[in-house]
Amino acid sequence: MTTNGTNGVHSSSGSVLCNVNEFFSEQYDYVVVGGGSAGLVVAARLTEDPAVKVGVLEAGQNRMDDKKVSTPAAYPQLIGRPEYDWMMQSIPQPNAGNKTYSMPRGKVLGGSSAINYLMYVRGSKKDYDLWGSLVESDDWTWEKMVPYFKKHQTLDPPDSSYSNVDPQIMPYAEAKKYHGTNGPIHTSFNDYRMPFEDDFCAAAFEVTGTKNSLVDAWSGDHLGFYSSLGAVDRTNDKGNRSYSATGYLRPNLGRPNLKVLTEALASKVLLEQNGAGNPRATGVEFVHDGKKHQVHAAREVVLSAGVIQSPQLLELSGIGDPQILSSVGLDCVVENESVGANFQDHVLGGMLFDCADGVVSMDAIHGAEFQAAQQKIYDETQRGPYGSPGMCMGFASLSSIITPEELDNILSSVEKNSHAKTPFEKKQEQGIVNQLSDPTFANLQTFCIPCQLDTSSGSDQVGFFSKPPDGKNRISLLMCLEHPLSRGSVHITTSDPSKPPQIDPGYLRNEIDVRILAAGMHWLDKVSQAPVLKKSLGERIIPPAKTSLKTEDDRIKFVRNHISTQYHLIGTCSMGQVVDERLRVKGVHGLRVVDASVFPSHVSGNIMSSTYAVAEKGADLIKEDISKP
Repeated sequence: MTTNGTNGVHSSSGSVLCNVNEFFSEQYDYVVVGGGSAGLVVAARLTEDPAVKVGVLEAGQNRMDDKKVSTPAAYPQLIGRPEYDWMMQSIPQPNAGNKTYSMPRGKVLGGSSAINYLMYVRGSKKDYDLWGSLVESDDWTWEKMVPYFKKHQTLDPPDSSYSNVDPQIMPYAEAKKYHGTNGPIHTSFNDYRMPFEDDFCAAAFEVTGTKNSLVDAWSGDHLGFYSSLGAVDRTNDKGNRSYSATGYLRPNLGRPNLKVLTEALASKVLLEQNGAGNPRATGVEFVHDGKKHQVHAAREVVLSAGVIQSPQLLELSGIGDPQILSSVGLDCVVENESVGANFQDHVLGGMLFDCADGVVSMDAIHGAEFQAAQQKIYDETQRGPYGSPGMCMGFASLSSIITPEELDNILSSVEKNSHAKTPFEKKQEQGIVNQLSDPTFANLQTFCIPCQLDTSSGSDQVGFFSKPPDGKNRISLLMCLEHPLSRGSVHITTSDPSKPPQIDPGYLRNEIDVRILAAGMHWLDKVSQAPVLKKSLGERIIPPAKTSLKTEDDRIKFVRNHISTQYHLIGTCSMGQVVDERLRVKGVHGLRVVDASVFPSHVSGNIMSSTYAVAEKGADLIKEDISKP
């Protein structure tokens, strides 16, 4: 089947995936740094024009044939493993248990879309409208983004086996208006679910005191609780992960105007100064097999190296804060103190329960007999738990779970204890205040995940995904802060491109963030005690049953020591600060950034779909400029 924008055919020739000599056999119009979630989108779209030649540099390996990558429920075997993950670490976080947090980033062709949790979630309409306000361009509002959400997606609708499912548990009623039918990324609902997942949704609505009014959770309004779509292909590559490498690259392996070199680490962007004007990006220096190389780009260099490495590459190239650059012996070519700033992440906390007697969760997969049976089902039918990672989730507004007096106190505290310094930051902060005040806005994301997730080990993702004691089945109830007021940064501390930059997420730096997350935990505690869900829960393991969560101080103390990254890093090359509304790096000709680092503010929900949409839009912006004289 030909899919939108990937008009090649499946090919085993491997002509696109090349060695270094083959890579240099071509002259390129564009060099894309990073063959990840965004970079492969850009490369595939630009090379739809056979006259445009694109070279892609990817530091990781091609693992499209790796069953651990393609099997949806195998993601815990990828995160925290050096063959798949960059294994980056934050600096100690004094407001979050003084722990050092792992920052999983995909080090494979396909980037983090190859190792993530696969949840396909879009933000709220007002998230993208805030983007438009921050960037001062209507081109980034929800209405202008919808075509790009549809463009990258193929919705695989539920088949007849889903006939008894409440349509509001799988709410996609406006499929024609908001979902794609021929995009490279396949999305689908789980074909294997557990009864307590629906009970969690019922309990959440009961505690919130709202009725289920969900129509389509991908329409810009996802307030409520439901089973999410995941990036799992149910039609072509049945039961397998659908990600940027399989969606945007695999169908085009025979495309003659595209080359992809793996295990190639970019070390800097080559800048050429002509006269007194702004410098021009002319190519990229990279290291492959221990040797330095330079590749020329006739038109543009596109950085799609991600939220950590795109700002790192800008700084290594002399673009950034002069003080940071001089501290590692680099000259500042283009001054921009915003490079590497505005780091934001969704912070996750939660509770862990034993299952009640007779209740089985995904943890049963650790038992040899259940594991063998489910592996057989997956191998033969591409169905079952191996093809269906937990997707039960939802969103609540802060104002719906706290009293009006508590909300007023939080809002006044934001202003009194503001961390915003620049006009851009103040505009961001005001946007968040408006969101917190809105009873229809999704400030908090929640999950019911049918397995053990150990938030006491949230700083270490291997520990976070550790299995429970033998014979135990557990359920995790999670709460996530969607629009943090805290800000962090990513900056180089050496001119060595093989060394990771210093990552300071700034977790819970702003006291309001921990108060909001603590309020979410209070609500989650009530949900766990609702009879419709409580019947499936046994003893509370985290926090221990004897640990009080009655007061705000109790909840804050717990939250500060029991959080994890949600892997939703954004903002370090922000639109309006580092790049303009066309994603061009300010002060440089021929250089763009196209990845999640350009998000000017956070979105409610997992960021994969927004990253694909930004990449699709970014590719169109580049194409528009090709046609200009």
